[in-house]
Amino acid sequence: MMLSLGMSLAASRLRPPQSMVGAPKSGQAGSAEGTGGAAPRVVNVPPEPVHDAASRTALRWAVAWKLLVVPGLAVGLGLAAGLRGAALLMPVTTASLPTAQNVFMYASRYGVSKPLARDAVLLTTAGFVPVVLLAAAVL
Repeated sequence: MMLSLGMSLAASRLRPPQSMVGAPKSGQAGSAEGTGGAAPRVVNVPPEPVHDAASRTALRWAVAWKLLVVPGLAVGLGLAAGLRGAALLMPVTTASLPTAQNVFMYASRYGVSKPLARDAVLLTTAGFVPVVLLAAAVL
């Protein structure tokens, strides 16, 4: 779980300030104290896409589906199958697991919906613990 959280944060929008990217360090050639006189190199880091209203709605649906609907279906099907107690908690916990990292990997590979996949993995990872604790208390 911590690995998926770390990977989600690593893929987040957090970037160093533009003025610091590619600037020479103190004492290096080209810096103010150095003798090279070369201008600092500026690397253009493309900004991450900003969520619009449609993608925020898609993110809400994805997270709500994964954290509420799927565990609810597991409870319903488990009760219909005659499961009770710990036997019912197992499929509910499995159904509550966070969105898999391969969703983000596919989005990155094909360049489609990377922010949606990244944020869905992050939010379902963070929401997994409260959902499982609630299921354990109720079941």
